[in-house]
Order: sequence, then structure tokens, then C-alpha cells
Amino acid sequence: MGSRKRWVKAFEWYEKSAKQGNSDAQNCLGLFYEYGGIRIKKDLEKAYYLYQKSAENGSKHALFNLGLCYQYGRSVEKDNVKAFECMKNLPNKTRIYKCTKETCINANWKVIKKD
Repeated sequence: MGSRKRWVKAFEWYEKSAKQGNSDAQNCLGLFYEYGGIRIKKDLEKAYYLYQKSAENGSKHALFNLGLCYQYGRSVEKDNVKAFECMKNLPNKTRIYKCTKETCINANWKVIKKD
């Protein structure tokens, strides 16, 4: 099976699993839509929706991605307060390097201030 077919198959499996409420699949599917690609049209609104569902279902990685949506204004209005709220309680291994009561520093070395 070629690389293109594997990506399409992976997308199909993530889609099936996401519909059943699997938070990891919802997050991965969100990434597919955020970046687009083989037979998948880039759709930031759909990516945001999937990150939100995944975060509601307990995915810390989706919460991080949701925070990035707010930090950079991807499909939502840019809002550092909401970005901070998404990221402040994430464990360091979830691509957050340091959080204090007032700021977080994400994997891109971007500082997110509470205000």
C-alpha cells in the first residue's frame, strides 16, 4: 500500500473512531483538518470543533491545540486569556515548558500572558 493510500486509510479510521467519541482520534482528525492534505481540504473551523470535542473528552493534547487556536486566532478571535486558560494546567510533557500564575511558555517559545 502506497503512502497516499495509508494516509487516506488512517483518515478513515480516525474518522470512524472520532465518531465513537475517542478523544485521541478527534484530536488527530483535527490535525488533519488544520493542515489539510491528501483528499482532505484544510478547514480550520472543523479542526477547532474537533479539538473542542476532544478536549471535552479529556485529551490534554487537544487542549493544547485549542489553546493555540486562541493564541493565534485560528478559526476563533485571538484571545490570550482563553489560550492561557487552556494551557495553564497542562503537564510539561504536553508541549508547555513553563507556567506560572501569570504566563505560560509554549513549545514555540511564545509567551502567553494571563491578561
